[in-house]
Amino acid sequence: MTVQEMSIAFHRADARHTALTEQLVTLKKKEVDLTTASLDAEEALIIFQEVEKAMHEKIRFKIKDIVDVALNSIFPGKYTCDLEFSTKRDQTEAKPVLYTKEGYVLNPMTSNGGGVKDILSFSLRIALLVISKNEKVLVLDEPMKAVSVDLREDVYSILKTLSTEMGLQVIMTSHDEYAKAIADKIFEFTLIGGETNAN
Repeated sequence: MTVQEMSIAFHRADARHTALTEQLVTLKKKEVDLTTASLDAEEALIIFQEVEKAMHEKIRFKIKDIVDVALNSIFPGKYTCDLEFSTKRDQTEAKPVLYTKEGYVLNPMTSNGGGVKDILSFSLRIALLVISKNEKVLVLDEPMKAVSVDLREDVYSILKTLSTEMGLQVIMTSHDEYAKAIADKIFEFTLIGGETNAN
């Protein structure tokens, strides 16, 4: 190999070395950027989780307060409600849990009798209306059918108070005389000869 060929080979190797050095610097910069982005993503995730937890607590207290007021109005001092949050398939779910004054846990979905499930369902609907931005209209179909007769007047009284104080429009179907006592407007439907007539 001649000196000139060696010089050309050296310059090529030097140019290749310079190019590889520049690539290495670029890759190291990308590594630093990715590491920074990864740390930023981790920080953002932590912040998101903290915000989500704070929102859950705010929602939990708002819903719990409304449900507890309804439960205590009908069953004074007997039950309190709480919400348990969980995440399934990237969706947050809230499950209501009832506690007795003795501290026993009741699953409202399996408990029966005494109208506890109906009061819980009713008050959860009210709570969801309060925290939603939608029109405040509540549609109820025979809402007190499982509530014992001695409690119905109290439940309707709570419904009337909530309607008045929250500007809540309630549309209800009922055979119950107590419902008529609190209604602002009543439409009676009777079946005559196979046809329905409204009065």
